[in-house]
Amino acid sequence: MSLFYEQDTKDALNFDIVIVGGGMVGACLAALLGEAAKTSSKLAALKVGVLENSVLDAPWQAGFDPRVSAITVASQRVLENVGAWPLMVSHRVSPFRKMDVWDAEGTGSIQFYAEDLGETRLGHIVENRVIQKALLECCRHYPQIEILSPEQLVKIEKTTPDVSLLLGSHRTVRTKLLVGADGANSFVRDQLRFSLQVSDYHQSAIVTTIKTEKSHEATAWQRFTPTGPIAFLPLSDDGRYDQIGGDQPGDGKTNEKDNRQHYCSLVWSTSPAESRDLLALTDEAFSQKLTQAFEGRLGQVEWCDKRFSYPLKQRHVSNYIQDNVALIGDAAHTIHPLAGQGVNLGFMDAAVLAEEICQAMEAGLSPGIHGFLRRFERRRKGPNLAMMTAMGGFKQLFSAEDLSIRMLRNTGMSLMNQASPIKNHIMAQAMGLSGDLPLSAKPKLESDLLY
Repeated sequence: MSLFYEQDTKDALNFDIVIVGGGMVGACLAALLGEAAKTSSKLAALKVGVLENSVLDAPWQAGFDPRVSAITVASQRVLENVGAWPLMVSHRVSPFRKMDVWDAEGTGSIQFYAEDLGETRLGHIVENRVIQKALLECCRHYPQIEILSPEQLVKIEKTTPDVSLLLGSHRTVRTKLLVGADGANSFVRDQLRFSLQVSDYHQSAIVTTIKTEKSHEATAWQRFTPTGPIAFLPLSDDGRYDQIGGDQPGDGKTNEKDNRQHYCSLVWSTSPAESRDLLALTDEAFSQKLTQAFEGRLGQVEWCDKRFSYPLKQRHVSNYIQDNVALIGDAAHTIHPLAGQGVNLGFMDAAVLAEEICQAMEAGLSPGIHGFLRRFERRRKGPNLAMMTAMGGFKQLFSAEDLSIRMLRNTGMSLMNQASPIKNHIMAQAMGLSGDLPLSAKPKLESDLLY
């Protein structure tokens, strides 16, 4: 017997697609679909609902968001395609042109430079709320998209050929395709009993904003320690797009631009026990401890904002799809933050799923047809698993205490640093400059049109 409240069909909200989760990945999928509908007569009547249980119009908070993402070139292209990138730039994005990684247990180090790839930047550090706000603003300009917020999803029932949703407001929603983009603790995934594998990294990540004595030099810094990596990710504190240029780091000159480059987003991955100890410290004691742990690479840590901590776990569903249902982003997979790839994998999920949905509808088929959803799964499962395996391997490699492994690790890092072709290939893959990319993530000369 159905647990849904009795309603006439005419009283239900009907959509072609309902996206549960109005975060970065869910909003990105909605915006991609809205953009595609602008140029396709087959998609002009498309109806997309975005269901979010939190308040999306909350007042803007001063200061930096402690949660940031390292946006790759491929993800930037997707965001440009839906018009979100200029909105993000108008508020605050922080480009970086170099990565400096070193091993605390030896002499191994490796540096990556944007100019070695013929690029001006390796990527951008952007606060999550800046990304989400820009994407939601784009969504509100598409007539095909309706945002239901705040609205709680209470129950899911498959009623072939549709999916029915019961909301906390006692309304019923019916859709041809349900997309779970509701994060690591996905309600959609759990309600529909997707098979999930979970591996505990036995680490927690402390995130906050810090101010350093020395300039971050538009560089993403990462030190590997036996208990986990410490990352200083560059932030621009002037509220405007920080165009990299002017004096080069290390030339002995100072200017107004350099004085603005003293804020970083911190991601300190360590054991749960040490994480608890670090959270218990005063701000001054924590800053001093962090200065020591980072070997004073950017001088003293002069200030830290409120600290937050969350456990690190690897999650991956066995299947990304069911009949009329798909999972994307953290609802389908979570990985260690050491390479900052989590949200980028989610954006690629959204871009590929949007592409497959549009192809199905262009052919006059339902957006939830199994064959096209299966193609989405095939296209994304391999790259996601490859990245998860690589991150798990890095975590194990740098946490190894065996002396021979440590020596091999340091030698390997130094040798790779001298092998430019290998190093540049790795960075090109990470930036989304190569590989099987969805059309919206390719340069416009390659794709010409989004769909």
